[in-house]
Amino acid sequence: DLVVGDEWQHQPRRLPPALDRHELLGDPVQLVLSARHPAARRHPDAVPLAELAGETWVAGHAGMGWDEMLQRTCRELGGFDPDVRHRANDATIGLALVAKGLAVMLLPALPLSGREAGVTVRRVAEAPITRAIFAVTRSADATRPSTQALLGAVRDEVAGLA
Repeated sequence: DLVVGDEWQHQPRRLPPALDRHELLGDPVQLVLSARHPAARRHPDAVPLAELAGETWVAGHAGMGWDEMLQRTCRELGGFDPDVRHRANDATIGLALVAKGLAVMLLPALPLSGREAGVTVRRVAEAPITRAIFAVTRSADATRPSTQALLGAVRDEVAGLA
């Protein structure tokens, strides 16, 4: 009855006319660096992406949304193709690599608890990057009490995250 999905700002999803999209959350994408990284020390708030052109990166699997977001962001905002040497489908693995100083990464804020040891989080200086979290329901079910209740419960949970 309800699907929760996400999309990166450069990859909008087109839904069939029989489906309704319900915006839930704008999830800002952050630059994650080792706490010892020189760029983190030089820039307490936002790091110019071009400064990270020679870095090793961690991303999702090739062709997936996380990887495509990284590729596009580095090209458009930093002027370089990232050297992705580590791929994972789990942010925890990426955070461990970053904490050890083995890579840097772009990651949405939602998987970050704010308590990751050994890493620091910065904004990308050139422009904000976001990921949209949304729900999809069938248009024909819009007035069903069960659909409205489920969507309301999801919205309540998301409101607690913001």
